[in-house]
Amino acid sequence: MEKKHGCPPYYNMNVNLEMISFVIPIIHDGNVIGVVGMDITTELLYENTESVTVYDTGYAFLMDNEGNFVYHPEMQSNKISVSFNEEHVYLYEKSMLSAENQTVEQYQWKDMDKRLITQSLNNGMLFTVCITEDEIMQSQKQMIMRSVAVIVLVIFVSIIVTVKLIKLIVKLAYIDALTGLGNENAYRECVDNINRQIISKEDVDFAVVVVDINDLKKVNDSYGHEYGDILIQNAASVLKKVWRKDSYRIGGDEFAVVLMNADNVKIKKDILLFETEMETFRKQNGGEEFYLQMAVGVTVYNPETDVEYMDVFRRADSAMYEDKKTKKAERKI
Repeated sequence: MEKKHGCPPYYNMNVNLEMISFVIPIIHDGNVIGVVGMDITTELLYENTESVTVYDTGYAFLMDNEGNFVYHPEMQSNKISVSFNEEHVYLYEKSMLSAENQTVEQYQWKDMDKRLITQSLNNGMLFTVCITEDEIMQSQKQMIMRSVAVIVLVIFVSIIVTVKLIKLIVKLAYIDALTGLGNENAYRECVDNINRQIISKEDVDFAVVVVDINDLKKVNDSYGHEYGDILIQNAASVLKKVWRKDSYRIGGDEFAVVLMNADNVKIKKDILLFETEMETFRKQNGGEEFYLQMAVGVTVYNPETDVEYMDVFRRADSAMYEDKKTKKAERKI
């Protein structure tokens, strides 16, 4: 049986996620004038496939365009299993028949008579819903099976895929591709929200941590920008261990952490943990080209004197530069 062509899942090292590429042609007057591509995380498809249930025992599974199972309730993980695929190749054949002919197909699973119906997704993946014959017999066989399958598939394809893909695309627009932290768009939105709260005189409480990598230019000049990018990624990995959800990359080697409702005790513990994690990284990665040192400054919002977010940021930035001078001097000793 001929297999459909499409884009199989792949692992994106930049954001540490397994993803699927979608490519949509742009057609004008019957001619293809370009394409629009997007990457989405496969976890979205796995979670929503797992959430589909029909009657008491019915469930859904997902195969890629090569006929490999990427999700099935009885798989030990979402990783493709050669043995699982070989044992259940007939399910791929039945699913292909169902998708191509828009029919309900019969098969046996663990000595049970079952039926399935399949929808081929835009990237060639197969989304299949299955149920036992016994449950179908409780009502009108073909009509109910077709109706339930169509409803589930319409919901899955039209609502879950479309709406959540849009949300995911918007979310990815706020993620820095190199580090996986919030990008400048996300940072600006956070700052705008805080300024609105300050202007409207809401009860807002926050602290700003400014972090900057020391000697990045030296690394770029000595070893090349590839090593510089690795150093930036290493810095981000340390930040994630302390402030994963609150960190933003706001420049080439500059990061900001916005801590809402954080008390002074918690902030001091976080700064100490940050310095400890940085020292731990240096001990584990001793190469000069990967030597990681970051300067850090922190300031808490003062409603009596601060009229906007940047007042807090500037003090934190100034404290960071003082810390940079101190750490550079200590390293030369």
